[in-house]
Amino acid sequence: MSSLRTGLCCIALALCAQTVEAAIVLSLTVDKSDHTPAGGTTIFTVTLTGDAGETLSAYDIFIDVSDVDLNNPVASPVRITNISSLAFANSPFFAPQNPAGNGRDFGVSDATLTTPLSTAGGLSLFSFEAVFGPTNAPNGLTFDFSMTPSAPGFGLRLGSGPVTDFSATTFRNSTVTVGVPEPCSLTMLVVIATGTSVLTRRRRRRLC
Repeated sequence: MSSLRTGLCCIALALCAQTVEAAIVLSLTVDKSDHTPAGGTTIFTVTLTGDAGETLSAYDIFIDVSDVDLNNPVASPVRITNISSLAFANSPFFAPQNPAGNGRDFGVSDATLTTPLSTAGGLSLFSFEAVFGPTNAPNGLTFDFSMTPSAPGFGLRLGSGPVTDFSATTFRNSTVTVGVPEPCSLTMLVVIATGTSVLTRRRRRRLC
C-alpha cells in the first residue's frame, strides 16, 4: 500500500511539473530554415502561448545569434532588418548591442500595454528578417538564433504580477543553415558520380 501511494505521488508530481513547464512557451519560428550557398532571407516570428486566463502586459526579449558580430556589417554574414512589433504599438527596438555580447544582439525592450493581451491560443509579439550573405564554406554555415533569458533586462510580465520566473518557461529557438545545395545541383552530382563510375568500369574492362 505504501509503495502504491509513493508511486501515485510521483506521478502527480511529474504531471504538475509538466503543467508548470508548459504554462508559458516562447517560440522563435522561421519561414525558411535553409538557403543555398548564394544566401537569402528568413523571416522570424516570436510568439508566446500561455494558459487560459493569462494575459501579457509587458516584455523585454533579446535574441543572440551564435558567433556573429552584428556591429560589423562589412564582415558579418548576417544582417537583421525590418523588426516589426505585432502586438505592442511603439515598442523600442534594440538592435544591435554595442559592444556586442551579454546575449543581447538585438530584440525588443520596454514593450508595455495599458490593457494586457490574452496569451491563450498564441500571441505574436514581433517579427524580423535575417539576411544571409553568400558562402563558399565546404560544409555550409549554421546560425543559431536563441532567446536569452539570462541576458540583463530579459523579462515577461503576466497581468499585473511580478516578472516571470523563466525556470517555468519553455523556449523554442531556431537554426538556419546557409550552403545547402539546390535540388538540381544534388541531381547533377549524382549524374556525374554515376557517369564517372561507368567510365571507370569500361576502362577496367579494356585493360582486361
